[in-house]
Amino acid sequence: MELLTLAGLDSLDWKPRHYVQGPDGTRYGYDKAVDPRYEFPGMAVDFVRLKSGLIIPEHYHRKGAENFVVLGGRALFQTRGSTAEERREQEVSSRDMLRINPGERHRVVNLSDEPFYLWRHAMKEPDDSVFTEYPELFEAL
Repeated sequence: MELLTLAGLDSLDWKPRHYVQGPDGTRYGYDKAVDPRYEFPGMAVDFVRLKSGLIIPEHYHRKGAENFVVLGGRALFQTRGSTAEERREQEVSSRDMLRINPGERHRVVNLSDEPFYLWRHAMKEPDDSVFTEYPELFEAL
């Protein structure tokens, strides 16, 4: 048995992802850590860290659903479908769980001065992510 604590997450091998500033001054970017003990073919099992003041840009996945468990911090998940009526916002904090369905556009905004941590499980498909918020900034990254 191994106990993984929130403090212990900082010792993971974090890799920066999509750190850019949008034309309106919005700051994007997050860190991802993959523990090799949890790597499986066709599946993504990883940790996400969203630092204070940053946003994970709006995107969707063509085929894969994502399941999240909030490990620490506070953030706003924003989702939308193809119409304005399908827009939703959900504030989340420790121990909350979420599912994002294939095709569901989503973004995450850190609401606190502390990092926001997620555990993520998803089916891994090549080129499955489609950025819908400033796609020109992210597709080349």
